Amino acid sequence: MELRTWPEFRSNVLENEEDKLIIVMYKAKWCRACKQMKQVMGRFKKKYSDEITFGGVDFNYNGGTVRNQQVTSLPTFIFYKSGKEVYRVSGMKKKLLEENMIDLK
Repeated sequence: MELRTWPEFRSNVLENEEDKLIIVMYKAKWCRACKQMKQVMGRFKKKYSDEITFGGVDFNYNGGTVRNQQVTSLPTFIFYKSGKEVYRVSGMKKKLLEENMIDLK
């Protein structure tokens, strides 16, 4: 799910009261590490899509949400549950991402 506007982000993530884990990747087209991690997230999505919802916010299209969520480096991954942030990690930390996906799902 690509979250292109603040209202989309708010309704799909912050106002989501389900107990299902939502992972949002904050990225930009010009970010080389983001391109690599997008492929990794694609593999995670195939593996965990029944238990986890995956979303993306592109800095170029939705910079307001990036600033609102206080994202200062790309890529950043924020895990949300019931509309609240429960975990955050930046960079190319594949193993750490997957460990926390398993722990928090």
